[in-house]
Amino acid sequence: MTAPPDLDAASSWQVTAPGKIILAGEYAVLAGAEAVVAAVDRRVTAELLPLSDPGLARSQRSQFMRAVRAGLCRHAGADSPAAFAAARVGVTSEALRDEAGAKLGLGSSAAVTVAACASALAHARSLRGEPLLAPRAEIHKLAHKAHGDAQRRRGARGSGADVAASVHGGVIGVRTHADAEVPVLVRPLAPDFRIHGVHLVFLWTGVSASTPALVAGVMAFHGREPAACERALVAISTAAEALTTALRPSGGADDVVAAVAAAGAAVGALGRAAGVAIETDAHRVINDLASAHGGAAKPTGAGGGDIALAAFADGDAAAAFQRQVSARGLRPLALNVDPRGVDVSARPAPG
Repeated sequence: MTAPPDLDAASSWQVTAPGKIILAGEYAVLAGAEAVVAAVDRRVTAELLPLSDPGLARSQRSQFMRAVRAGLCRHAGADSPAAFAAARVGVTSEALRDEAGAKLGLGSSAAVTVAACASALAHARSLRGEPLLAPRAEIHKLAHKAHGDAQRRRGARGSGADVAASVHGGVIGVRTHADAEVPVLVRPLAPDFRIHGVHLVFLWTGVSASTPALVAGVMAFHGREPAACERALVAISTAAEALTTALRPSGGADDVVAAVAAAGAAVGALGRAAGVAIETDAHRVINDLASAHGGAAKPTGAGGGDIALAAFADGDAAAAFQRQVSARGLRPLALNVDPRGVDVSARPAPG
């Protein structure tokens, strides 16, 4: 069967989805604890491309795009408009990479998966005269399954927290189900990073990390020494709970900084116990400089490179810290919370 004629041209709309930062609760979220995650204002773009577009073949080679196509075939049927559209989705994710093309650790694969699912569903909905953006619960379920399937083939499935942030936006708490196939539970925590006057600084360490490899290393540690691993995960979970408490109206900037310090210490201890390089030399430099300026720092997500987070109660201290880390060759990133999550908008005119 051939694709419908309307897929031979580009769509008049595009889907965008934000990247993410896991602020606290990494690794422990895999054991059912809550993680604190923020969608950030760097977005991937997905749109239906004509068959002749060279970007289409590049996008479709991704294992995550293959998982999206398989998921849409299961969800809507192999001959459905959504399944046909999934094979015509092209995605650009340069906003989640540095100038050399290295991934920044902002959840690019999750954002790509979310945007691709929403784009294919939008095509099917356009044919039925429905609003282009599918219900978020539908997008979340499809993207969670597709992303997890692709990750599993690479070695280890993640929690799905990155998918949740890309779908829903904002600063959220996420908690996994016992059944990993079910999307994570989501609750809103804060509208943005302007929390109690705290100053958050995000830094690119210059090294892209492999989340599946790091997660596999921690899981191997759990297999060798389950009691020790559980103790480390409890400490990470306790620090994440402290951060969610600090984000409430009754919290304060000093509470956020203390929670970040506890979270950094806990995830560093897990890495040392497991023999996994969650903290890198760059993280240790960042930690020392943040502490010297009255703040605290930690890896984000699985660690191993990617982006570090530093928190300060004082703006002048945060500015001085940024100057010093920049002098060491570490680059601060301008990141803000993206409150929208996945979205559909008109495609910009060419040129």
